Amino acid sequence: MKISGDFFDDAVSLYDWPHHDGTFVPPAPDTILFHFTDLPDVQSAIDVLAARRLSTHLLIGRDGSLTQMLPFDRIGRHAGNSTYLGREGFNRFAIGIEMDNCGRLCTVTTDGGLHASCGKKIPLSLAEPGIHAHENFETLWHNYTKEQLNRVAIVCAGLVKTYGITSILGHDEVAPGRKIDPGPVFPMSTLRVRFLGVPVPRTKQDVAATPIFPVLPRPDAAAPPLLACPLAPGTRCAISARHDQTVYDIQESGQWQRIFFSMEGYVRCHKIVPISGKMYMIQDAGAQLYPAPEDREPLFTAFLPRGAVLRVSGPGSDWRRAAVCCAGWVRCEENFAAAP
Repeated sequence: MKISGDFFDDAVSLYDWPHHDGTFVPPAPDTILFHFTDLPDVQSAIDVLAARRLSTHLLIGRDGSLTQMLPFDRIGRHAGNSTYLGREGFNRFAIGIEMDNCGRLCTVTTDGGLHASCGKKIPLSLAEPGIHAHENFETLWHNYTKEQLNRVAIVCAGLVKTYGITSILGHDEVAPGRKIDPGPVFPMSTLRVRFLGVPVPRTKQDVAATPIFPVLPRPDAAAPPLLACPLAPGTRCAISARHDQTVYDIQESGQWQRIFFSMEGYVRCHKIVPISGKMYMIQDAGAQLYPAPEDREPLFTAFLPRGAVLRVSGPGSDWRRAAVCCAGWVRCEENFAAAP
């Protein structure tokens, strides 16, 4: 697939799209910025962008189709307020790519499917669990198709070769706290390794906590703890890939470590709804996990978010035993030992 005159040859091109901010100033563009549309389909995304006087460069459909809205020398309107590693205003640096994807799936339908925030019904077979880099609990996300990801690889190869791209980022990395796209099931690490030569991230290592230490919801010593009690010695954890920390722009390399672990307890039955088999989802605000039924002290310092996924075991009419997958942050000086 070739780029001619700042357009991909085989893209459906929307020539003369009026909503842009002039041309890039070299050496820009030097970044690819990925988004998801959070809308039912590509045409819906085009309509919304037009109504809001916005623009992106490319839209990739779930069938792998490619629509080009702007030539690659034009500054789009897709990043909004954005900062990363000291740079601000990523519209001025980035080629925007919108993925046809509905994002987080937080509502269970009566027939066992899932609803996206845009209202589209998504079958469970198209949902994948993941913990967002800015969050602490596992939720369900609309998957990316093989056709989409094949197209992404071709597009990235062409852009890196033609424009000397040096960064591949997600909207959530340049606008943390404001944006969550393209989400945790998008293969960002794979793209960086393949096209930018970023070192292969460490495999998540199964370890056990050796001291008693607090787990925080974000890499900030002033943050309130995630858990009501410190993580106990012997708790099995997985250590994350190091580059997961870049979304927080950590200044001191190696200061923090993100860990993944599972917490088990009891949840009120009326707070959860079944998805499939032992998988349930929190649908009611104010849900908590407790060490035992009727216990007054919850395991977490804050309520579990709507959409969090639980693995439920055992019968129960009022309480159910459940496990939730979590992520948190600890100081790197805390000790871990290889899990038995």
